[in-house]
Amino acid sequence: NALRPDTEMLERLTDAVRTGDLARGAEEFGDSMGAGTWATLPAPAQEQLARQAPALAELARAVARYRVDVGALARTAVEVRLLRGSRSPSFTRTIARRLAQALPSAALIDVEYAHHMAPAIQATLIAPLLEMSMEATRPPTGRPA
Repeated sequence: NALRPDTEMLERLTDAVRTGDLARGAEEFGDSMGAGTWATLPAPAQEQLARQAPALAELARAVARYRVDVGALARTAVEVRLLRGSRSPSFTRTIARRLAQALPSAALIDVEYAHHMAPAIQATLIAPLLEMSMEATRPPTGRPA
């Protein structure tokens, strides 16, 4: 499926969990969010992620198994705005690009300095874009549709 992420990280994470090297598995997952991410995390956060490595591996496997109905996307009749952070992992940037290609009325908006979790942790970057999007779709009466 063209909308699935690269599975190399999944294979390394799964292998690390299988061999009991949870710290290596967590590091693989962490660095999939951007090279060097793991090294920037404080030791308690690294330890917590290492404990969660088996659950992260299962979640990553579930994402890899998921199949998107590209035909259904092509039939989508509403405008869609996809936000893609310039500091997001490459695989999520690729997914956003592929979604934009599959959706007939999609606008792909690259957000400079934004990370993968920008809506949750960088609201000041995202809120103005959401506000502009809502204003752009407001009907002439000034009331939301």
